[in-house]
Amino acid sequence: MDGQLKQEIQDLITKVLTIFTTEYTTNYTLGIVNKVKEDSKKAPSPYKLLTRPDDAKDKSDIYKGYLTKEGGFRKSWKKRYFVIRHDYSIDYYVDENECNKANNSGKKKGTINLCGYKVNKDPNKSTLERLRKVCSKMGMDQNNMPKGKEYPPHTVELYHPNRRSYYITAGSSEDCKAWRKKFKKACRNAYGFKNRDPIHVEAFGVAVRNTRWALGRWGWWSWGGSEIQVLTDVITDELEYDLIGRVLGKLPSAPYAIRDFLRRNVMKSIDGIVSSSVSPAWMGMDKTVTSVRPIAEPKIKDSVDPIFKVENEINQKMREGLMSVVEPVIKEHVVPHAHKIIKMVRKPIQSGFHKSHEIWEESAKTYDGNGSTPSSFHFLDYLIWGQMAPARKKIVELQKDLDTLSVVFPDISGFWITYDIKEKITNVAHDASYTFEHLSCTDEAHDVTKAREETLQRHSYDIEIHYIEQIQYTVRAVVKEPLLKIVNPLCSGVISSLGSIVPDPLKDFVNINEMFDKFIDDMINDVTKSAMHQEESD
Repeated sequence: MDGQLKQEIQDLITKVLTIFTTEYTTNYTLGIVNKVKEDSKKAPSPYKLLTRPDDAKDKSDIYKGYLTKEGGFRKSWKKRYFVIRHDYSIDYYVDENECNKANNSGKKKGTINLCGYKVNKDPNKSTLERLRKVCSKMGMDQNNMPKGKEYPPHTVELYHPNRRSYYITAGSSEDCKAWRKKFKKACRNAYGFKNRDPIHVEAFGVAVRNTRWALGRWGWWSWGGSEIQVLTDVITDELEYDLIGRVLGKLPSAPYAIRDFLRRNVMKSIDGIVSSSVSPAWMGMDKTVTSVRPIAEPKIKDSVDPIFKVENEINQKMREGLMSVVEPVIKEHVVPHAHKIIKMVRKPIQSGFHKSHEIWEESAKTYDGNGSTPSSFHFLDYLIWGQMAPARKKIVELQKDLDTLSVVFPDISGFWITYDIKEKITNVAHDASYTFEHLSCTDEAHDVTKAREETLQRHSYDIEIHYIEQIQYTVRAVVKEPLLKIVNPLCSGVISSLGSIVPDPLKDFVNINEMFDKFIDDMINDVTKSAMHQEESD
C-alpha cells in the first residue's frame, strides 16, 4: 500500500471522526437539555400499564449446555460449557463443574458479546459466498478460487464482518436449532456500549445516523458493539464504499494463495490505521462530555424557561416559513404512498396487538399462583415470550409486503420495520405481566382475579394507542429518508436563518436541525392520521 493511499485512508478517517465528534457532542448536550425539560414538565404517560424497572428484572441465566467451539488461533475444536446470561452475554467454561463453582468463582475460558453479529445457519455456504466477493474485489476469476473450508454438521457461524467470527457445533440437529434460536436472540438483545447512560446511548445512536447521512449513506444500517467497535465499523464501512476496492484492485497478479496473503496484510494495515485513530478519539470525546455534564446541567436548569421560549418562537417561525415549501412535496411524495402503506399494514398490526391481548388473557386465566413476585414473574413474563409467537406471526407476514415497496423506496428494510413492531407487541405484553404482578402484590388481599381484570383493561387501552403509533412509525420508516433528501436542500436557507433567533448563551442548548426533524415527523404523522380517518370513513 503506497503512501498516497495511506494518506487518503487517514484523511477519510479524520473526516468521519470530525463529523461524528460534532454530532455526538451536540446531541449529548441536547440530551441533557431534553432531560431537564422533561423533568420540569413531568408530562403524564399516555399509557396505563407499568414497565418493570431494571433493578426488578430477573437475573437468572437464559440457556446453558455443552457445545464444541473452534479455537481462534490454533483452530482446534474443543468441548466447552456455554451459558447465556440474563444480559445476553455468553460465557464459556471447560466444563459444567467449573461453571457452577460457588460465588461465581469458576474460571471462564472466554466471554462472547454478540451485539452487532449475525447467525448463519450454514457456515460452508456463507464462507463460500464471502470468498467469491473477495475474488471479485481482487479482480480474480472465481474458477481459480480454492475450495472453502468444510465445517462439520450442526455447526453455526456467529459472524461479524470486522471482528472475530465464531464457529460452534452442537451435538444434534435439534440441539443446533435450539442454540441457533438463542444465539439470534442474543444478537438482537446483547448490550455493547460500555456507558449505559440513556443520554449517551441516544446521543451516540443519533450521531451514528447523522454521520452516515452526512456521508451520503442513507438507508438502514445494522450496527452493534462497544462505542469504539461501532465507530470503527462506521469508518470501515465508509472505506469499503470509497477506497478498499481500489486498494485490492492494485494487488499484483498471482495465484489466489499469494494474493489472499497480500490482501490480508493490506486489510491488517488498514485495521491498524483505523484502530489507532478511533480509540484515542473516542476516549477524548468520552472524557470531554463526562467532565462537562456536572458543569452544564445546573446551567441548563437555570435556563430552561428561556429555552422553552426560544423553541416556541422557532417552531412558530418554522411553520410560517417552511409549511408552504414542505406541504407540496408531502402531497406529491408522501400522501399517495401513505394511503397504500396504511392499507397494507393496518390489518396485520391491529391483528397482532389484538391477538396478543387474547393470548395474555388466556395465559392469565390459567395462573394459579398467590400473586407473589416469583410466581407471577416466572409464569407470565417468561412464558408469554414464547406464547406471543402467534401475535408476532401476524407481523412476520407483513415483511414481504413491505419489501415490495423497495421499488419506490430502495432504502427501506421490511425486516427491521417488522422486527420493531414485533418487539413492541411482546414488550407491551411484558408490561402487562409486570402490571399484573404489581397489582397482585400491592393488594392486601392478593386478589388475583381483581388484578387480572384491571390489567386486561389497561392492556386493552394501551394497545389501541400502540397500534396507531406503530402505523405512524411504519409510514415514517418508509417515506421519511426519501422525503428528507428532497426537502433538506429546499429548507436549508430558512433553517440557517432561524439560528439568529437563538441568543448566544443558549446556542449550545437549542438544536434547530432536531426541531426541523420533529417538524417533518409531525407532518408525516398528521398525513397518516388523516389517511387513517379517511380509511375508516370509506
